[in-house]
Amino acid sequence: MKAYAWFWVLGVIVVAGCDADGSLDPAGGLAGTVVGRIESTGAISATAVPNVSYSMVSGTSEADVVVAAPRADGSLDVLAEGRADASGRYRVEGVPAGRDRLVVVAKSGARELGRAIVHERIQAQAEAVAEPITAASTVRAMVFSEVIASGTAAQAVNTAELAMFVRMDEGTARAVAASRADVQAIARGYIAATEAMTRVLAQVGTQMDARARFAIEQAMAAAYTRTCDEGVSAEAAHEVLVRALVDGLLRTGARAEGLALAAAGGATGLAVALEHASEQARLEIAKAATELNLEVRQRILASLPPAVDGPRNGAASALVRARTRVRASLSLAELEAALEQAAAEAEGKLTEAITSSTSQATLEVRSNVRLRLETAVARSNLSAELSGSASAQTIADAIARYRAQVRATVEALVAALPDQARVDVDVMIQLLVAIRGGPCFD
Repeated sequence: MKAYAWFWVLGVIVVAGCDADGSLDPAGGLAGTVVGRIESTGAISATAVPNVSYSMVSGTSEADVVVAAPRADGSLDVLAEGRADASGRYRVEGVPAGRDRLVVVAKSGARELGRAIVHERIQAQAEAVAEPITAASTVRAMVFSEVIASGTAAQAVNTAELAMFVRMDEGTARAVAASRADVQAIARGYIAATEAMTRVLAQVGTQMDARARFAIEQAMAAAYTRTCDEGVSAEAAHEVLVRALVDGLLRTGARAEGLALAAAGGATGLAVALEHASEQARLEIAKAATELNLEVRQRILASLPPAVDGPRNGAASALVRARTRVRASLSLAELEAALEQAAAEAEGKLTEAITSSTSQATLEVRSNVRLRLETAVARSNLSAELSGSASAQTIADAIARYRAQVRATVEALVAALPDQARVDVDVMIQLLVAIRGGPCFD
């Protein structure tokens, strides 16, 4: 071979193994960097994750940090290592580019201090930001690992929706992280919720599984992480995340009504799986699922025509009050009461608007309207037909029956009204879904 040919081959080898500034992972591929901070860690029991010891840490100190990928056997495949400084900030270089759905683990010697998810894909010569390490982020990362250990492929896990559903205050997170049973129950609930959402969306004409939704939502999850890293409160950051995820799904053409019912399906899957979990874990997860449902219901109302401004505005005000009460709820009973009160207020405005819209609305007509409205928003029989072993398909089928029941009743209601009081059937259905939110919420 001629000399210039050898130089050409050598050049190819060098270019293949190194980028312009030498940013490589240990195996010789292109690499990126994961940055973040240790905000706090909790008193997490070794029983939560086998063979790992945890300690209570107030504030932060220097700690070893690894970036890893969860394995199907519950262990972690360490990809890169670094160290946090005294302020809790860390920078881990050499993380293989192209990887996503990773976790960061902070350790002090043999003791694990906490975990966090990296939602964004690692880019060569770029920084990816992990969630701040807290007790709550540790629970999310533990749930993520449990989901994979249960047999779900890592690439099928939508960590954006996991962050949305698994939100809790630090006190609750410390208690949950100490309970392997709670962590496993939440993992089962997440799987049931995402599968139920997929099936309900398919029933309303939107073919979008968890992997497809993550393709849309990954950038929003990354933005959420950066918001958290900037010091915004966890509650405010979660609210921004929920709005962003709903925006993203609506931009793909999904209808708000379908998303509300999908959110109801997700909440039902979580509720069924967490039936025997601790009361506090059930409450915090229910609050997060309700937040999504209420957000979508408000979007339904915003999309309705001016012809229904009266009941729409009444329902919108009721949902705003419900959101405040839900966030302040100290028990599942309080949460349910908040939703029921909002629905009752909104239904009253709707009945009033329909029965006062024509002078021909006799007492008999008004009584008929009220009766049919009560039927249309009647509680579904989900609680009677679902159990701890309910499948995502069972939940989706129950919601399909609910939707069919509402449509049939609304059609009968509209047909019974005087011409002056007629309302478009689809508009009325959307109003009722916005008022009640679907099974699990009514």
